[in-house]
Amino acid sequence: MPRNHKLKDETGHRYDRWTVLHRDQDCCHGAAKWICRCDCGTVTSVKGQSLRDGMSRSCGCLAKEIISRMQTGDFKYGEAETRSIPEYKIWCNMKQRCLNPRNNHFDRYGGRGITISPEWIASFGTFLADMGPWPGTGYSIERVNNESGYCKENCRWATDKEQARNKRNNRLITHGGKTQTMAAWAEETGLLLITIWTRIHKGWPVDRALTTYPRNSMAKKLAGATRK
Repeated sequence: MPRNHKLKDETGHRYDRWTVLHRDQDCCHGAAKWICRCDCGTVTSVKGQSLRDGMSRSCGCLAKEIISRMQTGDFKYGEAETRSIPEYKIWCNMKQRCLNPRNNHFDRYGGRGITISPEWIASFGTFLADMGPWPGTGYSIERVNNESGYCKENCRWATDKEQARNKRNNRLITHGGKTQTMAAWAEETGLLLITIWTRIHKGWPVDRALTTYPRNSMAKKLAGATRK
């Protein structure tokens, strides 16, 4: 996708612990990204929006420092620095979704019985220590079992792609003793997702839907290479 040349040049600007070095390739949907250096020395690509809205304040070293201070007792809960890190905002949004009936997303969370462990409700420090630092742009908190609540045993940081595969409305298919989404089967077999979906929708047996390849198709070649 072509660059937006009217975009403000962020080179040299500082955002908390980030210093912007130069423009990076845009995201696939056109959002601007910038190569940044953290005060700790880490250099990586960060979305411009994440810099401006404060969702990315460091490479993760800030959260690690706060966790270390919690463990040594050199920490005051609620201090301004803590309230501004992404992990704190994620914790607050999680509680809103599950505990506040006025929240726009309550019906899909608290309204359908999704709970938060008492330890996490009571303490942001416990939540942060259990989850660890937010990995960065493109990650969010995910419940591994979508029907269970938020707790240490059921949560992890996951990419948007991983989250999409774990939605309640995803159809799971079992083949060869393995159960996964159609998207996962498409990646594994080399078949197009729409091909698998159409076959299943038409009533094809799962085994046939996942093992029948178009003649001379790239999918067939990929599958053959995978099996070698």
